[in-house]
Amino acid sequence: MSDIFDSSDNPDEVADIGNDLIELRLLLKRLQETAISHYGDNILKFSREPF
Repeated sequence: MSDIFDSSDNPDEVADIGNDLIELRLLLKRLQETAISHYGDNILKFSREPF
């Protein structure tokens, strides 16, 4: 989506994809907040290193 957003010459396509990207980012933020509230801060750490 980001590639199409950056390279498209169609203003309608750019607007649609831009709106979709905003919605995805808002969804990600809500998912992260919910995951942290249920499982703690370490839920978003994907390292194999011990804490």
